[in-house]
Amino acid sequence: MKYLVLSVFLAGMVTSVHAATPVTQTVYEGTIGKSPIVLETLTNGDHGAGQYFYRKHRASISLRLDKGQWSELADGCTYDLASCDVKAHLKLTPTGGGLSGTWTANGKSLPITLKQVAARKSQAEGAPTDPSTLFGMDRGSDVTADPYLFRQLAGETIYGPETRTGHIGYRTATDKDTGIHFIRLTAAPDAAALAKVNALLDQRRYEMVGYGLECRATPQSDGPAGGTLGDWDSYESTVTYATDSLLVIQEGGSTYCGGAHPNNSFTYSMYDLRRGEVFDLNRVLKLTHPGKDADGHAAQVNTPEYDALLARLTPKSPWFSADVDPECLGPDGAESFGSSYSLTFNAKGLVLSLTDLPHVMGACMGDYYVIPYAALKTLWTPEAKLYFPEAR
Repeated sequence: MKYLVLSVFLAGMVTSVHAATPVTQTVYEGTIGKSPIVLETLTNGDHGAGQYFYRKHRASISLRLDKGQWSELADGCTYDLASCDVKAHLKLTPTGGGLSGTWTANGKSLPITLKQVAARKSQAEGAPTDPSTLFGMDRGSDVTADPYLFRQLAGETIYGPETRTGHIGYRTATDKDTGIHFIRLTAAPDAAALAKVNALLDQRRYEMVGYGLECRATPQSDGPAGGTLGDWDSYESTVTYATDSLLVIQEGGSTYCGGAHPNNSFTYSMYDLRRGEVFDLNRVLKLTHPGKDADGHAAQVNTPEYDALLARLTPKSPWFSADVDPECLGPDGAESFGSSYSLTFNAKGLVLSLTDLPHVMGACMGDYYVIPYAALKTLWTPEAKLYFPEAR
């Protein structure tokens, strides 16, 4: 059983020279034997692919329509569905509100009873005769809009105690099955913005649940991470700053689901509690403007004000706050890593950090400078005063 969320998302992003192929996604809930499942079919005329998962395990199993009959494919079949070995057969007959039939493998048969719960139209790139084309249907980026993925990723959720910071309230939302968790708002001045930001926070949690389930579905024979959550259940998220207008979350950890080394991460995400969206730094800081790059091509380049600020960033600056190995500093600061600083805010000012560096430089990730709000006068935009009293 190979988990397919990442596969179908990536497939939906691939472009092709083929014309768009219409796809009908139909989702069912029911049972095989006594075991609850969710099943989807992806069809174009007589051509079809699909997948299903047992609610207990949440790992997708690929399906292919062969001459009017559904075939369950071998474990790990996620891309070239046409050539995958058949593991079982599903004989399904339409009923008034769904499907019924039998699942058969190795001489054993179980009854199938399914009720249709959702259907929608989409499209894929490629020939409909190839089941992998249908399987690569464009699902979009919103898990909640996909009736199959939403049922797979949005499991039972348990909530931690609420933390209040002024008018802002938040708590940890945890997927009960996996223990994978992320922050969720409970209170904010603008109820509409709160709902929009919570949708983004939930989306991030579902994404991490997907990574964990994918790893758990990997056979133990594939390596030490097989059958585990890849430490996604240990991945942490912490609110580092919250005002009526802005929510800042620090997240990170060390995850591993195979490969040469673990994936160590440290990053921030910021959310606009006035507009209900990911926070756009350019709304409050004059960071870039239209100009030309080194080759003379039109590009967004740093403003003179931002370049002047960056020129003052050295380990001898009073704004320097990092406790790192001297080798992390390099002669050119962040540019030594071929990277630029990530910008966020905290109670003291603008925070410049090195985030999500390559594994070999992972120990150098962290906060490097905290620039007081008073030093940002030349960088503030007119809109900044709506978010920061210091900008007024």
